[in-house]
Amino acid sequence: MSAAVTLDAIKARCAVDGECWIWTGAKNHGKPCIAVCIDGKRVNLPAQKQAMEAAGKASPWGGPIKARCDNDQCCNPAHLIQTRHASALRFAGNPYAQLLQGGRA
Repeated sequence: MSAAVTLDAIKARCAVDGECWIWTGAKNHGKPCIAVCIDGKRVNLPAQKQAMEAAGKASPWGGPIKARCDNDQCCNPAHLIQTRHASALRFAGNPYAQLLQGGRA
């Protein structure tokens, strides 16, 4: 369930500082969020995840998103990467999490 958010809509809510797109819109727990309507209801979605999806870079496993520029408000998809943590995989009940990280089960 993803709303169609364009990169232009995200960039319009950012202040461009060099290559970084610094989010100036709403925040949820300090993280950039964008409000969209889905089935007539207003929903706040993570702006960085929406930027990655609009750029075609989102991973199907949907790990946490970090900015390579170390600015947690940056929404430039060229700066965003999805990470994964073995602890998050173990928490989800994945018995192979240590193998994915190069450890032993």
